Amino acid sequence: MNTFNISQVFSDAWKTYTSNFWLLLGAQVVLGIIYLLVLFVMGIGIFLSGGGVEGLTNLNTLSTNGDPEAALAMLTTVGPWMVIGFIGFTLVSSYLSLGLLKMYLKTVRGDQAGISDIFKVSKKEFGSYLLASILVFIISFVAFALVGVVAALLGMILPALVALGVIAGVVLFLLIIVRFAFYMHLIVDKGEAWYQSLKASNTLAKPHFWNVLGVFVLVGIIAVVTSLVLALIPIPGLHFIFVTPLLTLFVVAMYVQLVDGKTTASQEVLNVKEEVEDEVIAVEEA
Repeated sequence: MNTFNISQVFSDAWKTYTSNFWLLLGAQVVLGIIYLLVLFVMGIGIFLSGGGVEGLTNLNTLSTNGDPEAALAMLTTVGPWMVIGFIGFTLVSSYLSLGLLKMYLKTVRGDQAGISDIFKVSKKEFGSYLLASILVFIISFVAFALVGVVAALLGMILPALVALGVIAGVVLFLLIIVRFAFYMHLIVDKGEAWYQSLKASNTLAKPHFWNVLGVFVLVGIIAVVTSLVLALIPIPGLHFIFVTPLLTLFVVAMYVQLVDGKTTASQEVLNVKEEVEDEVIAVEEA
């Protein structure tokens, strides 16, 4: 079993971030442009399906005049396009997320990476990720439904026992988050099939449950703090462009450490570079 060092995870992630800053920045800009284009196309489709400006005006009039049936009829026309748009955006974002993860894995390991990696997702990887994600959703839904039923039954016996149901729900949530944290990474990195990726993720994370949970908690705290700070700057997208890559790298560096060992390849490359620079300085001084 590989050793786990949380401080090394954050150190590797930070050094990878600083040494690949412009690549990561460029990738986020490309993603942002694609997401905006997809949302724009979705908006145009919904807009036209609803009758354009006239349709929106009629919908507003119907809602204002208190005619819910007519408004519902209008929404029935627009609704299918909204669902199609949502599914389309989900598929596009899933594909790009897989490609971005490929690029991040390369940067953390010190391999040659480029923005083009974002678009090098195979059909097998994409299909496996979608199936695995659906299975995780089903497992989560069934598990929380059972916890809800048990909590309700306990509440009928004694209202105070509902707290036990809440605690059970929190524990279950943490188990699912930690145990299935790396199925996406394993699909992209090791070519695992959709069902094998969940099993492999559970095997990888189980011995390091508290360490993995600790990293997620720290990443969550950093995300909240940086969001609050950047909210003071009236420029949209700053968190997405500058902070999201670092937060993602924390998780990727954790995965690489668990799979490859204590020190990532990226860290080894940086260490060698620093040693060479020190030797050059020593020679010049001599």
